[in-house]
Amino acid sequence: MAPQVGLTISGAAPARDVVASPYQAGDVLSYTFTVKSTSNVTANSVPVSGTFDAGFLPPAPGAPSSPNCRFNNLAAGASYNCTTAKHTLTAQDIDRGYFVPEASFSITASATPSLTKTVPFAGAAVALRDGLLAADISGTRSDVGRDLATQPYAAGELVPYSFNVANTGPLLEKVVPTAGNFSPFVPDGPGNCRYSALPAGQDYTCATPRHTVTAEEADQGFFIPKTTWEVSAAGQTTRTYEVDGGEMDLKVRDVQLAGTVTAAWKDADGDRFASAGDIALYTFTVGNAGNVALTGLSAPDAGISQDILAAGGTVTATREYVLTAADIAAGKLEAVSFEAGASNGAKPVAATVAGGELVLNLQPAQPATEPALTAQDLGEQAAPFDMGTLDKYRNGQKVTLKGLDYGQWYYVYLNKNSYRIGWLFPTTDNTVEFILPSGVKNGRDDVVVLDREGKQVSFDRLQVTPKG
Repeated sequence: MAPQVGLTISGAAPARDVVASPYQAGDVLSYTFTVKSTSNVTANSVPVSGTFDAGFLPPAPGAPSSPNCRFNNLAAGASYNCTTAKHTLTAQDIDRGYFVPEASFSITASATPSLTKTVPFAGAAVALRDGLLAADISGTRSDVGRDLATQPYAAGELVPYSFNVANTGPLLEKVVPTAGNFSPFVPDGPGNCRYSALPAGQDYTCATPRHTVTAEEADQGFFIPKTTWEVSAAGQTTRTYEVDGGEMDLKVRDVQLAGTVTAAWKDADGDRFASAGDIALYTFTVGNAGNVALTGLSAPDAGISQDILAAGGTVTATREYVLTAADIAAGKLEAVSFEAGASNGAKPVAATVAGGELVLNLQPAQPATEPALTAQDLGEQAAPFDMGTLDKYRNGQKVTLKGLDYGQWYYVYLNKNSYRIGWLFPTTDNTVEFILPSGVKNGRDDVVVLDREGKQVSFDRLQVTPKG
């Protein structure tokens, strides 16, 4: 067999409770190397570099001898321990919180100096204090091929999920999930996401977890992966991570709000026409026009508030408004508007709703002019209809004329002397009423009614008698 040289190197620092007794700048850290020859010849093992400042490198030629990690004439397959290597901790070491033992050894055949090899060594970081644990934990849905627009998740389905865990600290760590809305996930059992010995700087992926979609999550269109993990290492206080994965879509979320506002007139005084003091009833409606449930619905100007509004659902509120003289003068109510807002998880939605313009049903205005009058010979004429006058009236007595349709103005006069009573508007029972003025003379007369165009509607006998 041809001669060959080689080494395996391992090392360790003495045990110390750095939680209770952390290292300080200036402390001396001892380190023990175990060096084993993998050579098949006797060889010299000599340290040539490292992060140690005492008891490690051999003394320079001519310098006094001192403890170091050299071993001459190391038999093939033999090993030795070096317990003299030391490092004085600096402020930078303490700030960093750990010390990284690094070294290199040359191994040279004793009989053949040209047969040599350099072997590097990088040991596990040595903790100098507590608080060195660090990890980066993230996750995502692993169903990348699923089209959520055409194949949304329904309640009861399983969503595949994948976690990536990276050891971002300097120490060998144990990572254990302790809670979460997945199964399998928590130890023990197959498919759990525990990793017992994760080296510094390395990561792993756990692709076994599944989340069962709830009815509420299916309605809202997403679920939130919430998990708890514990990261631990020898000599360190365990660190707990609460991982919120954010909103994971279960469908393509279409978030929309829509609304309407209408107004209806309520005849408070029963006169069939809008007037001051009547009521306008506004009806405000807000609807979920999207495909996912909304939360926190608020439309304060409409008096609407609701915690949850399902897709397709609506909320309605009403409000009464008392008409003013200005509204009557305007003849209408202008449109009103209100703002509505809600959210679907982290997706806000808002809408501006306008409407409710209302043209008021107003009493026709009294004609501005009076018709021309001509005394008529009505003795031989037949009235189109009987207005129901009494046999006799006295001055100051109320006269009631029947059969005059409500909703239009009529002009009333006494025929004999063209005595003008004036424009009158009927009551809702289709009658016109007036008080017989004191200036009307006694005797037989006829009361005549014209429409607003001056055309005669009807007439009836009216006998005025003295008061008795």
